[in-house]
Amino acid sequence: NTRRVWRYDPVANSWTRKSDYPGAATILMTSFTIGQYAFVGTGITGMTTSTGSKEFYRYDPSTDSWTRKADFPGDGRNAATGFAIGNFGYLGTGSNTTGFYVSDFWRYDPQSDSWKQISFFGGGYRASAMAFSGSQQGYVGFGLGPEQPIRPGGESSVSYIDLWQYQP
Repeated sequence: NTRRVWRYDPVANSWTRKSDYPGAATILMTSFTIGQYAFVGTGITGMTTSTGSKEFYRYDPSTDSWTRKADFPGDGRNAATGFAIGNFGYLGTGSNTTGFYVSDFWRYDPQSDSWKQISFFGGGYRASAMAFSGSQQGYVGFGLGPEQPIRPGGESSVSYIDLWQYQP
């Protein structure tokens, strides 16, 4: 079941099952944390089709509960990346439902439960990038991107080994 959620306890070296993710069974999702909450969404639903989810949920570990939040407004996608800086979440890159890499980036404001598109990712089109953040900046890098030039009828991938910094 791809909706199952588990919490790892490094001291006890054990896993505890938590409340299931409430959306459709989804793979290749992204997430970020703001304060005590985890925000999780996007990905591929259905497992046998290329349906990109736009659903987003907030998980509250203190109550082991999920709350539906505003849908992601960009293209449905999978293998996006996410990070948080202060009170905002950031989500971008990935692969859309037609299999093409994307480079747009969005900021999520949990106070207004709204999304706003920000600048495109400086490292170009890519999916499966890794991300992390400091107190005032985010970092995105590595992952897969299109081979240049893009071949007619689809994309072929190359691996990236770069790292980019974002400062709001």
